[in-house]
Amino acid sequence: MTHEYDEPVSPQQFDAAVQRTRRLILTQGSVPLHALAERAVIETFCSCVTGASDAVEGKLSTIHAVLIEEVVRQVQAATADRPAPAGPSDTVDVASDESFPASDPPAWIWRRGTTRDDGTAA
Repeated sequence: MTHEYDEPVSPQQFDAAVQRTRRLILTQGSVPLHALAERAVIETFCSCVTGASDAVEGKLSTIHAVLIEEVVRQVQAATADRPAPAGPSDTVDVASDESFPASDPPAWIWRRGTTRDDGTAA
């Protein structure tokens, strides 16, 4: 078994960071990809790679920036392999779209103490 200090940057960690970024995209799609990849890198890679290097350079270190860019590149490559869905794929969304006019509630609501058009109490 390897220790994170023996191999602080590995293909498995890249895969984990890419998968983490893709999960973040699903939950936080409005956030830019670069920011999501940056978060995934911090959460995935050992701080001995990212935090220590950042501290030494006094800013986002070169190695940290390269890790983020590589994760972004891999996420974009994985996304480019899959075609975007043409429309709603969830059966509930499809049914909802197809029943749109019928699913809208009426614009009026009867209230207590009001009368209907036929003169009876509501």
